[in-house]
Amino acid sequence: GIQVGEDLMSRVFAQGANATEVVLQTMQDDPREEVQAFGCRAISQIAEKPEGREALHSSSGVEVVVAAMMSAQPDEVEVQAHGCSALANLAIDWGSAVIAKSGLDAVLEAAKVHLAEATVQRKACLALGNLAFSAEGEAKVLATGGLETVVAAMKAHPKDDKVQEEGIDALVNIADSVDGKKRL
Repeated sequence: GIQVGEDLMSRVFAQGANATEVVLQTMQDDPREEVQAFGCRAISQIAEKPEGREALHSSSGVEVVVAAMMSAQPDEVEVQAHGCSALANLAIDWGSAVIAKSGLDAVLEAAKVHLAEATVQRKACLALGNLAFSAEGEAKVLATGGLETVVAAMKAHPKDDKVQEEGIDALVNIADSVDGKKRL
């Protein structure tokens, strides 16, 4: 599993967005935890660039990440952290599309189940902040308990600078609306 995952990452570094189909197909064909974690990490990497986000959105990138996160066992923290990171990057320019595909539910579930894991909380706050960047995304994050999820993450990890930083960024995006300001 680890070798397959490392091969995926090498391919992403060499081919960028052109590795999208191979990454997605590998994740769909190989359910092992390591492959799913590396696959989510690879998708996160691809989604850092606009052409990567475009390639992932025109294929089944969001659905594959959500499926990996939802089928992961409770102890598979890496899948959740890299999955949240992938959804966070996919939400850039595409927030409402990610939300419409149940990415928001996957992020909220990961944050709830892995409250003690700072890496998951960091990436969940990043994802929620990116999802809340658009007015539609902000409304959905507010309506589904995203605000409370960010606050819980910040309370659970008061000394983790990255959780605090991502949490504050998320709160700023969530508070950008009238409803958000009322709730804060």
